[in-house]
Amino acid sequence: MSNTLIKETIQFVKDEATKFGAKTSDSNKSYVFRENISEDALGDGGYFGFISPDEAQSGAFSDFSFVIMPSKDDKGWIVTLGIGSLGFKNDYELANFPGLRRLFSKLIDQDGFCKTDLSDIETSLPKNITGREEIVGIKKQLIVTLKFYL
Repeated sequence: MSNTLIKETIQFVKDEATKFGAKTSDSNKSYVFRENISEDALGDGGYFGFISPDEAQSGAFSDFSFVIMPSKDDKGWIVTLGIGSLGFKNDYELANFPGLRRLFSKLIDQDGFCKTDLSDIETSLPKNITGREEIVGIKKQLIVTLKFYL
């Protein structure tokens, strides 16, 4: 996997977020952007994405996140709406909002998965997702953190 492609994708995602209204000025930031795209990380759980602006730049976090996990060697990437390892702080009501799951389900094709309960942070993803050959390079990341991801 070309690190150039990953960096171009990061810039594209940030540009699209700005088009959707995300603010990037330090005094009025809409999100914290995190990334770990080092060569070592790509074989063992590299990622980049957005979390709530009141979260720290590193470490455990709460609530929904938008995360992309590129893999090595042109294998599959995962694009996910996740829930931080600290669970919910501000987004629990949003997770239970009627119709929210239906909105995300419309984005999912045969290669995707959406939990039936978006507030469920305990249930792991099914084996037909975690066992997929095209994401084998990030399987450790899936097992460790994707039990919190949708």
